[in-house]
Amino acid sequence: FLPIYRNLGLRKLKIGDDAVVELSKFTLEGKQAKKFRHAINQLEKEGFRFVRFDPPLSQAVMAQLSEVSGEWLQIPGRRERSFTLGLFDPDYVRATPSCAAVDGQGKIWAFANEIPSFAKGEATIDLMRSRPISPPATMEFLFAKLLLAKKDEGFARFNMGMAPMAGFQEREEASLEERAVHNFMQRLNFLFSYEGLRA
Repeated sequence: FLPIYRNLGLRKLKIGDDAVVELSKFTLEGKQAKKFRHAINQLEKEGFRFVRFDPPLSQAVMAQLSEVSGEWLQIPGRRERSFTLGLFDPDYVRATPSCAAVDGQGKIWAFANEIPSFAKGEATIDLMRSRPISPPATMEFLFAKLLLAKKDEGFARFNMGMAPMAGFQEREEASLEERAVHNFMQRLNFLFSYEGLRA
């Protein structure tokens, strides 16, 4: 629709990219998946497992998710945002399916809540949070297991949400104004840790 918008006198300003995983291509085989394989093997040896909680979530589960979220918010620079993500509202979270990395004692270390996608064949999440003292690669474990579960359920894609001000792809046309805004925002690291989120 860009040509139509331009004809109407409007201009575009790119604000980010959707991070989309093609699930048909997602595998734990090969060199690229080494980090995921290592995370899964290591944490499973320590007794971790991937658990999906269906709504309405129990009080016990909600208490743990709230605790994880509270600890995550204590990390310097973290705060509730509503630009590209939801916020931890108990009534909202209770009504959504949540997936978690859970240790052998039943303690939740990281979670992500699932929400419906507007795109057919696409799965997506909203909140993704972990305890600051989580074992290394806990989020990789959680997402590898979640992506495999969605692939098994027949989804074609997994949308991890928008990486704001993530830069420009090769051969992507960007105006001088867009490049200036992106450069400025990335230097300030104003909204997010861009590189970490994009990675």
